[in-house]
Amino acid sequence: RDAVKAKPEDVDAKLALATLISAQKSFEAAEKELLGFVKASPKDLELRLGVARFYEMNGKLEQGEAMYRDVIKDADDKAAGITARTRIASIMIRSGKAEEGAKLVDEVLAKNPSDADALVMRAQLAIQRGAPEDAITDLRTALRDQPTNILVIAQLAQAYIRSGNVALAEQTLRQAVQANPRDVQTRLALAQFLVNKGEPDKARPVLDQL
Repeated sequence: RDAVKAKPEDVDAKLALATLISAQKSFEAAEKELLGFVKASPKDLELRLGVARFYEMNGKLEQGEAMYRDVIKDADDKAAGITARTRIASIMIRSGKAEEGAKLVDEVLAKNPSDADALVMRAQLAIQRGAPEDAITDLRTALRDQPTNILVIAQLAQAYIRSGNVALAEQTLRQAVQANPRDVQTRLALAQFLVNKGEPDKARPVLDQL
């Protein structure tokens, strides 16, 4: 509460407070606190995105989607509106509404062709429908802006495997390790890949270097 008073515009402080209240009291008490912040700052789009995310993280997908849609109404093509569209698409895809989610992803990419989150989701959908080459194109585009994102790198490697390019999958993971030599998750991803490939002797040195 002191942090919120000191920096009233700090969304993270408000979300941290809500997380604590949810853990110590109840979700309903945390929700009431956050909605109070929204009422006090109705034009704060980042706050409303944060509240929607809070709903989402607590399994309240309908409330989260409703809040995201409210953001879209006010933000439209602004950054917050694009983020809201991306997150609704993610909710739809996870809820088994892949076709609806894909339409939103396409909307986002029509407005911002380099949106990394949307590119990753479109790549996931491409892999699901058996089109790894399409996924590779999108993931490589996403990596231009996020060259150290291990989740994107791992998915790109998976797409290469699905397309039969095992060598490129290994090369992608090794390049990621070289770029992030101290990153544990990157090394574990490469080591796991080598084990799955049937080359545990090559995996051991990757782990030993940690």
